[in-house]
Amino acid sequence: MFLLRVSLIGFGLVFCSVYWLFQLDPLGGWAWTPPQSEYQVMIVGIYMVLGLMMIFQASRDPLRHVLFIRFVI
Repeated sequence: MFLLRVSLIGFGLVFCSVYWLFQLDPLGGWAWTPPQSEYQVMIVGIYMVLGLMMIFQASRDPLRHVLFIRFVI
């Protein structure tokens, strides 16, 4: 159970930091061409909410949030 909590917090932090990854475009793999900021903001918002939910809710009581964890996986 401890490893599950730690991994949920870790992946939650990764999901919350995805905004900075979307700003990078070293090989043309992260950004859309032509740039469409509406889609980028929407996807970043979804990942941010999923990450915050993993950190603050699912990591505290994983058994109560089994459906959410299965959805994220």
